[in-house]
Amino acid sequence: MEYSQQRIYKSPQAQYIQGECKDFMFKYMQCLRINKHSNSQCRDESKDYLQCRMDRNLMTKESWEKLGYTTDSPKDTQS
Repeated sequence: MEYSQQRIYKSPQAQYIQGECKDFMFKYMQCLRINKHSNSQCRDESKDYLQCRMDRNLMTKESWEKLGYTTDSPKDTQS
């Protein structure tokens, strides 16, 4: 089989990128690029993305503390 004829398999986890949380993922990725991959400056975007995934059952619902978000984060007081 030639390279151009190979089928590309997408796992169920990878398929969500084309779905409902795509905008949140792109905002998070854009934030990382702007901030030179400093994820501490993109925590709000990260939290929005994870919340989207949990709301749509694309990942297990977990507490924010277990995911590394402390209660002193401004976003945590709004949730």
